[in-house]
Amino acid sequence: MGDAFMVAFQFPKDGINWCIGTQESLLDADWPHEFEEFPRTSKITTPDGKLLWNGLRVRMGIHHGDVTIEINPITGRADYRGGTVNKASRIENIAAPGMIACSSEVLDEVVNIHSISSGIWGTFELKGIGSEVVHFLLSDVLQPRETEYPVIASGRDFRELGSSASSQSRHRSSQTPRSLPQ
Repeated sequence: MGDAFMVAFQFPKDGINWCIGTQESLLDADWPHEFEEFPRTSKITTPDGKLLWNGLRVRMGIHHGDVTIEINPITGRADYRGGTVNKASRIENIAAPGMIACSSEVLDEVVNIHSISSGIWGTFELKGIGSEVVHFLLSDVLQPRETEYPVIASGRDFRELGSSASSQSRHRSSQTPRSLPQ
């Protein structure tokens, strides 16, 4: 998995809540002041002063379904395999930094979580899976990021963010215009 890791939950709602909680914790973390020197980790606020980005921007992808569980003979821990794992990995891979991306199947579970909103990230060709609509999830705390995740046409990816007209509305805490971290 390289620099990524996988976390498994019995119920989709638990995974959604963990991702939201983790993104909010990353936003609230007291990062070293050296992070301000780098565009991908600097603190960025909206024009009205709401914290938009702070520190590491971690991509997250969520999908749920059946998996095959095998015990790893070396670690003695469970390994999860199968199409569900592959799809979750592909969804995480197309997420923008700081985004919680999810499948339509997961979006059906969000209906029962009142403090979470969602939007369409786009339609993507996921390797080995095919064309899928991918959504993003936001909590009340993460809501200012919604303008950073425009509804995009099929085939475009997150690297195009930051070149849009909305980039003029992003500011560092010093009110110096910045582009979206990639």
